[in-house]
Amino acid sequence: MLAAARENRVSLMVGTMKRYDPAYEHLLGLLPLQDLRLVSVTTLESPFQPYVQAYPLTEPTPPPSDVVAALRGDDDARLARALPEGDDETRYCYRWMLLDNLVHELNMLRGALGEPTAVLQSRLSRTVCDISLAFGQTEVHISWVDLLFELEASIREKRPPRTDVIDGLHDVALCHAIARSQITNGPVSLPSRLPEWSVQN
Repeated sequence: MLAAARENRVSLMVGTMKRYDPAYEHLLGLLPLQDLRLVSVTTLESPFQPYVQAYPLTEPTPPPSDVVAALRGDDDARLARALPEGDDETRYCYRWMLLDNLVHELNMLRGALGEPTAVLQSRLSRTVCDISLAFGQTEVHISWVDLLFELEASIREKRPPRTDVIDGLHDVALCHAIARSQITNGPVSLPSRLPEWSVQN
């Protein structure tokens, strides 16, 4: 996708919607704070059914079982390639807790504090994720609005969106480093650094 966007000179944006929350943008206006030593982030995940149960939703038609099996097989293969040393639990947490949920919190932290300098520790499970990151001298503890306007503005103003695909790749790299910290039981330096292929010449 990145190569195709570059070749065709089009904007490619990652939907990290929390970066556009008015409260978050107000926070950015207060930074940098002097002697910021500790940041705590707590995310309480909740099921979506209570939010939609009041609406007359049409029951979806299940996809064919062979399609579901093929998609799950592809997902498993990608996880195996990303974390070859990881066990099933770590791969599950990487896929669903990090990439599907906490990637938004990680993106907000990077947007406010810059790139992290290390993953200090991580403890991942299906019920609790406990992560410590370093952003220079600031330690961060993590315990588990309209995007289309921004994309339109970036195209109209001929500039990259604030959360472009490179920004998203930094988040994926950081998720990968957190999972590796779980596997190795040790710190990972420069956890959001991107591979050479992603850097434009």
